[in-house]
Formats: sequence, structure tokens, C-alpha cells
Amino acid sequence: MARPSAPSSEVTTTTDFEVVTSGASHFFGFHDLIPWDPSGSELLCLRTTVEEDHVPTYDDEAEVCVVDEATRETTAIGTTHAWNWQQAARQRWIPALGDRVVVYNAEASDGFCAHVVDLDTGDRRTLPAPVFDVSGDARYALTVNFHRLHACSPDYGYDHANPPDSLPSYERDGIYRLDLEGGSPELLFSIADLLRRDDIRAQEGEHYFTHILIAPDDTRFCFLHRCISPSGSVTTHLVVMEEDGSDARVIARDKVSHFDWRDSDHIIVWCRQNAAIQKLKSSPLLKFARFLYGLSRKIRSTSVRQSVYGEAFREINVHTQDRSKVGEGVLTEDGHPQVHPYHSQLWVNDTYPNEEHLQTLMLFNQHTNKRRDLLRLPTNPSIQETRWRCDFHPRWDPGGRKVCFDSAHDGRRQLCVKHVGSLVDEMVGDETDGKWTK
Repeated sequence: MARPSAPSSEVTTTTDFEVVTSGASHFFGFHDLIPWDPSGSELLCLRTTVEEDHVPTYDDEAEVCVVDEATRETTAIGTTHAWNWQQAARQRWIPALGDRVVVYNAEASDGFCAHVVDLDTGDRRTLPAPVFDVSGDARYALTVNFHRLHACSPDYGYDHANPPDSLPSYERDGIYRLDLEGGSPELLFSIADLLRRDDIRAQEGEHYFTHILIAPDDTRFCFLHRCISPSGSVTTHLVVMEEDGSDARVIARDKVSHFDWRDSDHIIVWCRQNAAIQKLKSSPLLKFARFLYGLSRKIRSTSVRQSVYGEAFREINVHTQDRSKVGEGVLTEDGHPQVHPYHSQLWVNDTYPNEEHLQTLMLFNQHTNKRRDLLRLPTNPSIQETRWRCDFHPRWDPGGRKVCFDSAHDGRRQLCVKHVGSLVDEMVGDETDGKWTK
């Protein structure tokens, strides 16, 4: 959704960045993973000649590639038919298994799988299920049913040539845990478990899980539960639970968007707090509710959406559920934040395109409430606000000195890198609050 980008208190908008790929579409995808290898010299991405005008179907192929940042040499290491424009194939490096070990999702004859590849030795093995997130110590992965995800949200799921005749019941579907050393995926927490625990009536719509993110210390994880109501509205819950699937708790309701772990006890998340809107979306007066909710979605004023609707970035303590607004007067719209690997008060973030089709890349210091805009680039208007749009989805390098983002400013999306080391030093100064890595 296009919204005006509010001016920041400090602006250093430049065009000083590198486009490290060219030709066919190259992109990494979401903002919750890191595209660089542990040394910070190689980037993982997908490459495809598929036209950027539709949600990928089962016969659309993408190559999984490694890009040498210095030489721009791009090497294909595999192919996949299990991908989408928003989160790609969930490809990622697994440093705990080796400096050049990667995993990516792919198709199997009866569903989906994941390939683990050691780029130094050439060893390959296949996991019996796709992965959504992998623990930092590589003991386990968590995943969801990508058939259900595709049925409910095609821009985040995968199409398959032989889809199942029916989806599993809510009792038999949900979050799955997969041992990376082998074994079949085990259902850790079902959709029915959440509906019972939170007194959600299953008949009120279609329910599914998505956006799993494991905490930095691997002890717990969070995910989104979404319900598509008969009125067409979507209600989202942000759920946190322990590694073993116990102690599930809903920490944000109604409208929940993009988030990241600030540390293993706190999450930053764009969300709405407005009981009236939540009741409107679930109203049994479907035609009236649909009309009013449709009107509410057309309100583009950031001041109205923040002051009246209660939309803002918030930091939530996952144990106490205490919360506080973040970025008041500075972060005025939803974006895709990723917390710095060493300074958890510093984020990289972006905006959706404004009325002039411009997207903004920024740094934000949560302690000082200062935002520094890095650049603004146009997106391709033909893909703006579609399921195949190109969001920046900015990601840090392992050292926290560079930012990688996807951009379609020249037509097809490409992988871009911005060096921000001096700005990080300037914005952080002498502040420090420990070190953690994802």
C-alpha cells in the first residue's frame, strides 16, 4: 500500500550503492535472514528469467546462486520450483555446519523438501520437508505446510504440480520441527492447539501459520497466525512459544505486520492496538462490516492511522507482554526492520513506495529515536502493490557494516549493497549493549 514517507530528522540520501547483479531477476527475499556467508564476501540469491507479472507456478524455475561481491561472478548451485517473490526459497547459509554450507527449499514428487549443500566439498543431502527457519546451532528447523500457505496466501506459499486433494485438519497441521541430522518432521504445535488455547472459533474463517522466526539464543520462537474471515478481512496474531512448543502466548492481535527479535526476550513489531477496528473486522453484519473496513483501509494519512488506529512500531517483552511505542514521530509507517548483529538498538528499515513510487532505505537508533535516510529509489509501477512487488527487505552483513537490499529501480529486480560502516559508528557512538548474532 502506497503511503507518504515522512521526513526524518537527519537525511543523507545518496545514490552511493552497488548493484551487484544484472540481467535476469536476482533477489534474496525477506528481511529475516542474512544473504552473506560468514566471511561477508559471498551473497546467496535466486536468479530467474520468469516474468515479474504473476505469482510463481509449479513450472516456474529459479536458480539458487552464489554471488562473489568483489568480482560479481555469479555461480548457480542448484534449481528450485519451490519459491516466491517475497521470501524466495528460504535459502540461507548455515554457519554451524560449515563456512560455505547452504540450505534451500525445492520441490519433491509428492510435496516439498530442502537441500543442504556444502559448497566446498560438493556434498548434498535432502531433508524430507522444506524449512522456514533454522536454529543458530543447526540442531533443528521449523516449518509449516506450504500447500496450506499457498492456498491461503499464494505470495508466500509454493505451487505444486500434484497438490493434495485436501488439506490436513487443523488438528494435524501447524508448526513442524525437523531434526537437521535426519528423521521426519514432527508436529510441534497444531492450528487447533492455538484455536483452543485462545478461544478462537475455527468456523469464522480460514486459519494458517506463517513467518516463523527463532530467537537469537534458540530457546523460543515466534510466528504469525492469520485468519481470513468471511468478510474478506485478515486478522493476525503474533504468537511466541518455547523451543519445545510449550507456553504458547499471543502477544499482539488484530493487525500485526513485520517484526524482528531485538534480543531473545523482546520483539519489535509493527502492529495496531484498536479494539473497535478488531470488533468491526469480526462483526457478524458482514456486508456492513466489509463496507466500513474497506473505507478504513483507504485512509492513507499516517497521522490518522497512528493516532486513531493505534498503528506503530512497538517493543514487546515476550514474558510480561509489557509494550512501548518505538519511533514516535520518526517511524510513521510500516517497514521491514532487521536489528544490527552487534548493536540491538540500531535497525536497518525501509518503507513501501509512496505516491511517487519512491521507496526509502534508512537506519534507526531506538535509544536516541533518530532516523537517518540512506537513499530513495523508484520501484517499477507495474509491480507496485501486487503479490510480486519488490520490497527492499534490507539485511545486514555479519559484521554489521553493509546492507543488502532488493530493488527494481532499473526494471527487473537486482541485488544491491550499501556500505554504512561510518554511519553505524556515528549513530551508535559509545553505546553498546552486548553482542549477539542470528
